Amino acid sequence: MSARDIFAPMKSIVSQGLAKAGIIKQGVDQKIARHKFLKTAPVPREEMSDVLCNWIDKVGALHRKRMRKWSIDWLIENPDKEIAENDYVALLTNPNGEVGIVTQPALFAMFPDLCKTAVREYVQSIEDYPEAGPTRESRIAEMERLDSEIAALEAEEAELLGEIDGIRNQLGSVDRRPRKQRK
Repeated sequence: MSARDIFAPMKSIVSQGLAKAGIIKQGVDQKIARHKFLKTAPVPREEMSDVLCNWIDKVGALHRKRMRKWSIDWLIENPDKEIAENDYVALLTNPNGEVGIVTQPALFAMFPDLCKTAVREYVQSIEDYPEAGPTRESRIAEMERLDSEIAALEAEEAELLGEIDGIRNQLGSVDRRPRKQRK
């Protein structure tokens, strides 16, 4: 049996190990790509609508408080002034009492249901809405799961490559010259 035949099993182990490491690396790359998609993918249409409607509720509630304060302040400062219809709308929509200016927060405060219905219809009607990922809750859970799987696979790959390097070092340390040439 020649010297090369003795090392054939070790070389086979190295090549099998490298193949397995390549498969592990592909798995890691796939999981990283999925993680990136989850991190940047838009939310589903329904969830987008819910987020926007919650924003409308928050802005509207805050503006209703402001409108009450502005109305009371204006009435205290102008107790004798007769309030015309236009004055009342302006009074509710901005602090200066300027006629004809209706702000977005004022619309949210005065017509929240109408604004939310319009937003939901608009989001549903978007034709080129990008491919949506899962909901934010399931997305976070899946990203955490992927993080742990990626870490485990990378550790397995590093261990495997360390073993392969050890075998290569053993193969490299053996003097392969025939006995007659070693002296």
